[in-house]
Amino acid sequence: AAVRALAGETPARALRGRAGASQPSAVFLFPGQGAQYAGMARGLYEREPVFREELDRCAEMLRPHLGLDLREVVFSDDADRLKQTALTQPALFAVEYAVAKQWMSWGIAPEAMIGHSVGEYVAACLAGVFSLEDALALVAERGRLMQSLPSGSMLAIPLPAADVEPMLGGSVSVATINAPDRCVVSGPGDEIAGLEAELLARGIEAKRVETSHAFHSPMMDPVLDAFRARVAQTVRPAPELRWVSNLTGTWITPAEATDPAYWASHLRQAVRFADCVATLAAEGRERVFIECGPGRTLSSLVKRQVPGSAAIHSIRHPEDGADDVETLLGALGRAWAAGASVDWTAVHGGDERRRVVLPTYPFERKRFWIDSREAMRAGAARDAEDPAERFWVPVWKEAHATAAASPAGTRWLVLADALGLGERLTAVLRNAGASVSVAEMGDAFARAGDERWLVNPARAEDYRALLAELERAGALPDAIVHLWSLDGLGDGTALRERGTGSIPMLSEALSAHAAGRAFRFVAVSDGVHDVTGERPRPDKIALLAARGALQAAHPAAACRSVDVVLPASGAELDALAARLVAETLDPRATGADVAYRGRRRWTTSLEALRLDAAEP
Repeated sequence: AAVRALAGETPARALRGRAGASQPSAVFLFPGQGAQYAGMARGLYEREPVFREELDRCAEMLRPHLGLDLREVVFSDDADRLKQTALTQPALFAVEYAVAKQWMSWGIAPEAMIGHSVGEYVAACLAGVFSLEDALALVAERGRLMQSLPSGSMLAIPLPAADVEPMLGGSVSVATINAPDRCVVSGPGDEIAGLEAELLARGIEAKRVETSHAFHSPMMDPVLDAFRARVAQTVRPAPELRWVSNLTGTWITPAEATDPAYWASHLRQAVRFADCVATLAAEGRERVFIECGPGRTLSSLVKRQVPGSAAIHSIRHPEDGADDVETLLGALGRAWAAGASVDWTAVHGGDERRRVVLPTYPFERKRFWIDSREAMRAGAARDAEDPAERFWVPVWKEAHATAAASPAGTRWLVLADALGLGERLTAVLRNAGASVSVAEMGDAFARAGDERWLVNPARAEDYRALLAELERAGALPDAIVHLWSLDGLGDGTALRERGTGSIPMLSEALSAHAAGRAFRFVAVSDGVHDVTGERPRPDKIALLAARGALQAAHPAAACRSVDVVLPASGAELDALAARLVAETLDPRATGADVAYRGRRRWTTSLEALRLDAAEP
């Protein structure tokens, strides 16, 4: 994949950057209501510890204010629930705050910030004006008060605010100025409908904004005094970081940031985002704009207003099919390509994940020739040995059965076959007190039931998704039994469809989610070896190489291959399942080949074989 990207075959994944004469400063952008969507940042919560820790802090602090666990709202598939203003605003704050903390943990801290409407509370919190606890309480109260008001409507108009204002009357006002050539108006539903019809008659197509209330309009007036009083109850130090105010479009002052009246007016007056961007652009400094929230609305607006600027979004748009973590790491790459300084040790969590083992010596291109007489005499002595004595052959020998060990209390992953052995193995393990997760072959990754999953054997992302779910549930396996090479000695069609590629893809997923863990791995096959005169299947030999590669990639693992002949009766299947448990838990040889033929157990060893010249 890296070769294809660098060769330009996948241009969307290849990034190019040109750093300037000086390191650019970072500007954090925090979006407002309307950017949210169900399940936003779920992947970050599952796989990025810093993001998860910060979001958990916010969720716990919000419990007494919301009466529920915010995580159940954010990661739910119920989109309607997240449209409730009383929940939307705390959800946006928590996600944006956690994203900002993730960037800061990677060594990228904001030199300046812009928050769009409720997003300005994240900026104020990071600047130290509000403690996290106070900021969350204020945002929860803000959302509750706004939701208590009569419903209203908002309309996006592709015209400058100065051209729209003469058309307004009654309780309709300009709510946001997101760009010099467009704005959003807000007011009662009937008045907005009338304005929409008037614009259409002039050939101007405006667009309704999906919202329940008329934010930043006179309809907010009834709650201003109550909210001003609530802000006054907090401790508000002067800001330690600077941000550009939505209310004025220029730099916030300490007097404004600490004044409860400012925050009440901020709730009511228009959001002047375009002016905020213009204020930053006027300084002429090299900057990287990083949108710390769902979607890419603000970064897109910055690109339109300041062409050529480095504007990056951290969380995928809801219509993007990209992975959440891949999107964020792609944003990190773009910031680095633009010249931002990154703490790569922190990015990798302080460990050496995805480490590639290289030789422990440099290639110095110096020759060290051994020319001692002793070495020459030793070589001559070797050459004088009888060539017929130099050969060895692997042979199968009957061996004692492995001692039965109890799997009680251990966690297992069974990649179950369609012939019944996996089902019997699962039953044996659970009856013995083991915890078992079962992966069955399907078209795409999905949960098939309690501790049962569907996995497409040909899709690497399905194995990563499976291991991520097991890691999240604290069920990473102590033992793995791979049964997907079993086909009952058929014609090989099923084997070719899933291939032995399942083991390398599983190994890659284990590297991402269980690196360094000690676990046991058994690859079960039928028809690989000629033990007692059977006709072996050459197309299955690759299974042995795949097992060896997994062992090399995971030195702490104990790997073994077991070749069987599937019995016809259920009782014999149960007996074979019990033997596989014993083989998996066997503390002896790692990497040994084992075969079962009926009730007999066989292992391989090497024996000397003299090859006389008369033999062909």
